Amino acid sequence: MEFRIAIAEDNAVNRNTFMQKLSLSSKLRLIFSANNGNECLEQLKGLFHTEMPQVIFMDLKMPEMDGIETIRIAKS
Repeated sequence: MEFRIAIAEDNAVNRNTFMQKLSLSSKLRLIFSANNGNECLEQLKGLFHTEMPQVIFMDLKMPEMDGIETIRIAKS
């Protein structure tokens, strides 16, 4: 079984490290990475239901829109 993953993280070093670790597993597929909450929501809007990530690793403190607000909007 393959899990669809997304990352929302404003720190490029953390984001790239996380993406490298995910790429080591054949059971995880990175759908997208985002620099902030707004970018995350925009990328979610462009996906078909079957391509939606099953898990989003979300930084809670990001510029423009924090993780808590992003989660609230994405759930609705």
